[in-house]
Amino acid sequence: MENENLQTMKDALANVPEKLKDWFSVVWDATVKRKVKNLKYIKDLGNVSQKTKEAVEKFYGKSVSKQVITPYDLKHIYDRHGKDIEKEFADGQIPITAEIIALILDVLANPDNVRESNPTGKNGYETIALSKEYADGMIHVVEAILKNNVLEVYTAYVWDKEKTEKKRLASKNDIVP
Repeated sequence: MENENLQTMKDALANVPEKLKDWFSVVWDATVKRKVKNLKYIKDLGNVSQKTKEAVEKFYGKSVSKQVITPYDLKHIYDRHGKDIEKEFADGQIPITAEIIALILDVLANPDNVRESNPTGKNGYETIALSKEYADGMIHVVEAILKNNVLEVYTAYVWDKEKTEKKRLASKNDIVP
């Protein structure tokens, strides 16, 4: 894909409903401050995209009725992909911040790619990974578990496409035939 044809993250955020952006912001801030009270609260994230429905049907032979996230899931995302900034950069990832957390909604609504993912340690649930590339070269990935025909977002992370490609090519060149 050519970057000039891709949407910017700012444009994508403009399409996220204010109520959902506000919810993400409040829960994210509470997570950072370790003040989240009800980790099991379930937030409905709207309609499942047709692309995602078709992929889940193809991979697992199941239909999906809705997609959700909990404050616990946001806590997981923060703990694994937002808290330790240096680790994220060392892993070739961009730390998730309060400013970009709501892009989960855009990735779910408009994924470029939906693929089968590895079962989670969370009871071995079937999973899918949805990804979307933005004009700045960042690739946002959202992984969701399939529970009772509901997709629950359990993690999200961001890659820098250019840096990741350079790292991949460098490691490929190190292989001796």
